[in-house]
Amino acid sequence: KEDERQAIVRIVAILAEKGKLTKEDVRTGLQDAIEFIDSFILDSPRAYEYLGDMLGEMLKLKAIDVAWLCKETEKTKVDQNSEAPIRLTRATISALKADA
Repeated sequence: KEDERQAIVRIVAILAEKGKLTKEDVRTGLQDAIEFIDSFILDSPRAYEYLGDMLGEMLKLKAIDVAWLCKETEKTKVDQNSEAPIRLTRATISALKADA
């Protein structure tokens, strides 16, 4: 499964690099995953890490930017104590560091 997940990230990255996916396509595709990340945790305990990998890759390609990511992660706050924005940001930074 890990190889398949990494392949999907790479395929999306290649499509974005080649212009087959626009910035808007990438952003639209990621919005729901970001907004509803807490519901994915139930089925996939590593969902933050997985989404962080994709977000890190898209940041490197400039398909998304930090301002957009911050705006979208704020949507995850279903209550005041939600840690989703912090966890998602940390996962994204970890993915960026791993590739450095």
